[in-house]
Amino acid sequence: MPRRGGRTRSFRKLVDLWVELFRRHNLVTYASAIAFRTLVALVALVLLAVAVLGEIGRTDVWTRQIGPHVKRKVLPDVYAGMNAVVEKIFHTSSVGLIALATARLSVLSVLREIY
Repeated sequence: MPRRGGRTRSFRKLVDLWVELFRRHNLVTYASAIAFRTLVALVALVLLAVAVLGEIGRTDVWTRQIGPHVKRKVLPDVYAGMNAVVEKIFHTSSVGLIALATARLSVLSVLREIY
């Protein structure tokens, strides 16, 4: 019958090694930074997609396909805020927003190449 103490010690040593490597190389900090940048890029990408839909006259994609699905998943006030933003984008010129979102995504792509 194998000794449990040996397995527990070796597992503990393995965990201690991983914890030390994470600490030494700041992996949690870098992972958090990457996650945050991804979230920022996702917001820019969604705004870009909404602006493009508005510019090509496909507002029905939001009102008939995406909006109803989102409405079922979030609180009414959250949906009202999201819908107001989308409608504002649809009813104003989105050229500046498209340029801004494209520039933001370009900067993020350059940063990705650096890292």
